Amino acid sequence: MVPGTFTPEEVSKGRKFVLSRVSNVVLHRDGTWRGDPFVTYKELVEHLGYSIEDEFDGDRAGVIAGQISRMEYKKTRIMLSALVVTVDTKRVGHGFYSLAGEFNLIRKKDHYDVNGLEELSMWNQQLNKCVRKYAKRSNRERRQNIHV
Repeated sequence: MVPGTFTPEEVSKGRKFVLSRVSNVVLHRDGTWRGDPFVTYKELVEHLGYSIEDEFDGDRAGVIAGQISRMEYKKTRIMLSALVVTVDTKRVGHGFYSLAGEFNLIRKKDHYDVNGLEELSMWNQQLNKCVRKYAKRSNRERRQNIHV
């Protein structure tokens, strides 16, 4: 069962897990990348020693992603939870957009459309920021000391 809140140590451990995944992605000079930067909510909570047993656990799994994003956003202005997706749709959950509204990255709304143009555009921007910041550069660019 997934708890409703997480300790600072769990948030830090979850952050490191997400960063370990994106750090295996190779970023090319043209902005494209090779690899899979995504972590599922299920993988994230299992890494912390929990399991998703029902829909309520699934909702609470979003809490840890939100706490990770709050921590990261304070430091880098990047929503690291852009990399945390559902198993079935491979997309972020509604909570991601609610948090983005709190950060004024999209207009605050009562309901966010996970397929809406504004929401998907903002998610794509945050996803790209995560990869540009934390992915490793391709060998060719490292040799030439080129920074993207």
